[in-house]
Amino acid sequence: MMGQDIDLSWQDARWGLGIGGLLFIAAAMQYQASLGPAVDVQIIPALSDYIMFAFAGNEPFVNGSGAPFMLPITWFVLIFFCIHSCALFPSRMMRGMGVGRLLQAKSRLKWWCRFTFLVVLWCAVYVLLGLLCMVVIGIIRYGVCQIGTVRADLIGTVFFTLCVLSEIQAICSALASPLTGELTNAVLMVCAAFWDHPVLWPRYSMLLRSNTVEANGFIPAIALVYLIVSFLGVFAMGALLFQKSNILSHDKGR
Repeated sequence: MMGQDIDLSWQDARWGLGIGGLLFIAAAMQYQASLGPAVDVQIIPALSDYIMFAFAGNEPFVNGSGAPFMLPITWFVLIFFCIHSCALFPSRMMRGMGVGRLLQAKSRLKWWCRFTFLVVLWCAVYVLLGLLCMVVIGIIRYGVCQIGTVRADLIGTVFFTLCVLSEIQAICSALASPLTGELTNAVLMVCAAFWDHPVLWPRYSMLLRSNTVEANGFIPAIALVYLIVSFLGVFAMGALLFQKSNILSHDKGR
């Protein structure tokens, strides 16, 4: 059944992944454009440089600093589109296509576990696709793309942040409407950009912010634990709400 779910979800995810790949390519090209002509670049950018640019976010917002603050558009678009594309299949499952799948599972909890597995799976695929696009652009521009120093713990915080936000999007898409989830995540992301509070999940996908505050006590390992616990909590909340919901109502989201 899991294989069938993956096949069905691919019908929705392929379009999102295609557009997502184009967004990552655009971000990589934007970074290269900021460096100037290739002949003038003395140090070839590494994959870690592309990652830092795409998921940089912004410095912690400091009131009274006098520096103009701008919403990090590249970061916002990449994160938001990933959240949207990862929840396309859950939304369709709750609009009628999932009736047979739920009957086959014979358990709402099993159905919800498969539902969540697909969300995590497409988050992982989306991140890997982004890395691949960045490598390809580097090779096309310079003939080679060095790996550089890629902090696994910080990349982990980005991935688990995507998982938490995508699960929230999936729950809202399944039990309310996709728009509700998108608005909820948009509010969380804007709040995280303007308010540097450790409770806000999107802040952990801002590598620039994480690197900046690391010297002041930020520990990526603790952030990973917080994100994993948050994901399990959001998953449990979704499973509980699903147990009590009017399953597969065709009126949801209209």
